Amino acid sequence: MESFNTDAPVVLLNEQSELIAMAKDLKLDGIAAELEDQMSNPVIFNGMKFEERIKKCLESQKAEELSKTFEKLYRKSKLPRKIYLSQIASSMPKGLLPETP
Repeated sequence: MESFNTDAPVVLLNEQSELIAMAKDLKLDGIAAELEDQMSNPVIFNGMKFEERIKKCLESQKAEELSKTFEKLYRKSKLPRKIYLSQIASSMPKGLLPETP
């Protein structure tokens, strides 16, 4: 079994750096971050199919867009602190009592 030194710094190739820069220029920050992660960790990602790697990039972009949307809505709401729906739903009583016949 081959062992890899994961502590060694990874230097990106010029083409890889250009791809990441292009993604950032196009404001595809999620894809840029995932590409950088994939290219910086070849031990983890070399065994993945091309389609799996693209899927991870697209999922990362979708998560980034959802996060940006949430941040934008939060700023517009002028709430004093972030409140997530799961916090409200679990902490607030429903106000409904079972009816007794």
